[in-house]
Amino acid sequence: MRLDRTLRAVLAWLLAGALAVMILVGCGGEGRYGDDGFVPRGTVSGASGDVGSLKLRDAVLGDPGVEAEFPGYDQGEDALLLVTIVNSGDTADELVAVTTDAAAEVTVEGATTIPASGSVSSIPDADNPLPAPASAVPPRPVGNPIDGAELRIVLGDLTREIPPGIPTFVTFGFREAGEVTLRVPVCTPLCTETP
Repeated sequence: MRLDRTLRAVLAWLLAGALAVMILVGCGGEGRYGDDGFVPRGTVSGASGDVGSLKLRDAVLGDPGVEAEFPGYDQGEDALLLVTIVNSGDTADELVAVTTDAAAEVTVEGATTIPASGSVSSIPDADNPLPAPASAVPPRPVGNPIDGAELRIVLGDLTREIPPGIPTFVTFGFREAGEVTLRVPVCTPLCTETP
């Protein structure tokens, strides 16, 4: 009887110690694992959303650049919207509208048709380096060469200041899939670094 009681006490202390170690290790990590792999602490994760067979990933307003007086965007500036749109369906779809109350106008240029089982992106990669800050919005589309598709979305003449940490609601409209609204953050220099 006494051995049973001692064994239970020892097991309880071991369990409590193991739980404490797991909590301490979990809280002191350098980041987190998400759907898109490891995300280092302090980086901005882009917005994501799904509508129909379309998946929008990593949507951010491009880094305003080191020359900006303010780490976000001032009213009246233009902001480059970076996003990847993946179509997991059997038929192509088309981006027909991008709207937000944060901009007087939105310009969409380049490849707006998302091929079946394909993707369209305005996010640069190794073959397409990050464009200049939005204050010097690139004159031509940038994109992911996987499908040879390029897309360029610019929120023109911002109607208000957009600081980092305050998301901007942007609605994407597609011919077949319908609409999806994302809470799009401002990209900081950290979100453009590669580990």
